[in-house]
Amino acid sequence: MPYKLVCIFFFISFAATAQSNSLIEARTLQAEGKLTAALAVIGKAVDKELSEDGGAWYTYAELNKALFQQSQAEEEKAQFLTEAIRGYQMTLKHPSDNIRINLSAGQSIDLLYQTLIQSGATLYQQQDYNAALKAFNNAIIIEPKDTTIITYAANAAVQAKRYDLAIANFQKLIDLGPKVRTYQNMISIQKDTQKDLEAALATIEKANSHFPESSVFNRYKLDILLDQEQNREAIALIAEILEKEPKNSQLALRKAVLHDQFIAEIKGITPLDSLGLQQELELAEAAYLQALESDKENVTANFNLAMLYNDQANTYYRSINTMTMDQYKADHEAYEEKALDFIKRALPLMEAASAKKPEDIGILKTLISYYNRLEMGEKKREIEKKIEALGY
Repeated sequence: MPYKLVCIFFFISFAATAQSNSLIEARTLQAEGKLTAALAVIGKAVDKELSEDGGAWYTYAELNKALFQQSQAEEEKAQFLTEAIRGYQMTLKHPSDNIRINLSAGQSIDLLYQTLIQSGATLYQQQDYNAALKAFNNAIIIEPKDTTIITYAANAAVQAKRYDLAIANFQKLIDLGPKVRTYQNMISIQKDTQKDLEAALATIEKANSHFPESSVFNRYKLDILLDQEQNREAIALIAEILEKEPKNSQLALRKAVLHDQFIAEIKGITPLDSLGLQQELELAEAAYLQALESDKENVTANFNLAMLYNDQANTYYRSINTMTMDQYKADHEAYEEKALDFIKRALPLMEAASAKKPEDIGILKTLISYYNRLEMGEKKREIEKKIEALGY
C-alpha cells in the first residue's frame, strides 16, 4: 500500500512540473524578447495541458498583443489581435489565483477596444477607409453585439468599395435586430453596385417577412422586374402595392403604361386576339383613371388615356372606311356614334393636358381634330389662332 501511494504522488508531481515548465519556458523567452518562440511554446500548452489555466492564457494574450503591436503585415496583425483577445477572454473564463492578472486582462480588452474605435474613427476621417474597416472589424471581435461599431464597419466597407464585407456587416446588424434602413442598404448594394439581382431578391423576401406592412422593399423588387422586362410580374406587384397605397398615382400610371405596351404587342400579332385586346384596353383605362383620381392634372395620364380613347375611335373610323356600300348604309351611323363617344371622352382629357402644356403643338393639333369631329367650330378656331401665334 505505501508503495502505491508513492507512485501516485510521484505521477501528480510530474504533471504539475510539466505544466509549470511550459509556462516558465514561455515567460523566460518572453523576458528575453524572443516573442515568437515564446508564443510557440505557450500556444501548444494552452491547447493541451494548460487549457484551463488563466495565467497561461494571460501570457498567451500578452505575447499576441506584443506581436500585434510590432507586426507590419496587416493579415498577420489581424491574426495576432484576434488571438490576443481570445487569450484575455479565456483568462477571464478561467480566472487565475493572481487577482492582478484577472484585472489586467479585463482592462487590456477595454483598452484594445477603445484604441481600435478611436483609431478607426481617425482613419475614417482621413478617408483611409480600408484601414478604418480593419480597425472596426477588429473591435467587433471584442464586442460582436455593438451595433454602433458594426454600423461604422459597414459604412467604412462601402466607402472602401469592399461590398462583400459591407453586406456581411449589414447582415450582422439584421441578425441582432432587423431594421428597414439596414435592409435598404443591403438591397441597394446588391442591386445597383454588385448587380447581383438574385441576392437582392432573396434579401427583399427576407425584408418583407420582417416588415410585411411596408411597401418599400417591393419598390426595389419592381425595379428589378422592370429592368428584366418581366412586365406581367411587375403589373401583379404594382397591384399588390396599390392595395396598400391606393392613392399612389405614379404607380397606377406605371401600371397603365405597361398595359399600353401589351396593347401594342397584341395589335402587332396576326390574327388579332380581340378578347385579349379588349381586356388590356379595360385594364389600361382603369389604371389611368386610378392615377387621375389622385392627380387630376397629370399630363401623361391625361394624354395617354385620351390617346387610348382616340385609338378606339379610329378603330371604328377605319371600319367605316372599309365597309361595302350595303354595310355603310346599314351600320355607319352606329359606328360613327361609337367613335364620337370615344372622342367625347378623350376631349376633356386632352384639354387638361393642354392646360399643363399650352405650347405643345402635338396636343394642340389633336384638339383641333377633336373639335372638328365634334363640330365645335369656335373652339377649333381658337386653337388655330393659338397655333398661328406660336409661329406654326
